[in-house]
Amino acid sequence: MGVEYATGYSDGTYGYIGTGVNYSTGMQYSNEFRSWDPTTNVWTQMANFGGIPRAEACAFWLCPFGYMGTGTSNIPTSALSDFWKYDRTSNSWVSVANFGAGLREFASTFSIGNKGYVGVGWINDANLHSDFWEYTPDTVCLTGIEDVQNSDFQLQVYPNPSKDFININWSSNTIISTSIEISIWEISSKKVFTKNVLAPNNNLIVDIRNFTKGVYFIEVNVDRKRIVKKIFKE
Repeated sequence: MGVEYATGYSDGTYGYIGTGVNYSTGMQYSNEFRSWDPTTNVWTQMANFGGIPRAEACAFWLCPFGYMGTGTSNIPTSALSDFWKYDRTSNSWVSVANFGAGLREFASTFSIGNKGYVGVGWINDANLHSDFWEYTPDTVCLTGIEDVQNSDFQLQVYPNPSKDFININWSSNTIISTSIEISIWEISSKKVFTKNVLAPNNNLIVDIRNFTKGVYFIEVNVDRKRIVKKIFKE
């Protein structure tokens, strides 16, 4: 159905829009939630927003989750304060701490680094506010991690970006260990691949076709050395 006063955010790969109200059907409130893929120009129905249907909500992105909440379930008498976290990997919602100031509609939001910010707005179409609140999530994102180099160990990962397979190639004249541990991590700090490779080998091909689009980190551990390369899954 068509809606007004929906809210949304972007995770850098997809756009997301949810909730809202349809005046033409007698103030029908929505908890529907959809994602948009700009590479294919296709909308996909995702799991419904975790809270009750509403409009005038707010949302922001804090890697690796989306956050949505507050708003009203009945204009202008039923302002809300709950907040929810969306995990695209599992297509599921989990409730988080309520907005710090309590009830709020039409709030403004943004994020900086690993912090979310919510403020201003009103309560039940009145009581305008000018306060601003900072939200600290319970999950730390790895977006700030850069490549970790080692002058004694050369690591190449290609193609990068990649859709299907990546080649991990390494070389060193100083390896002592009999095996090399290679891991791949999601940006959310979740390990999605690990393998021990015998040291005489210097190449590994990994199938990433089932990986979700986004940023990953290739980590190589050998002789108490740690080398990290950032890759992009298309």
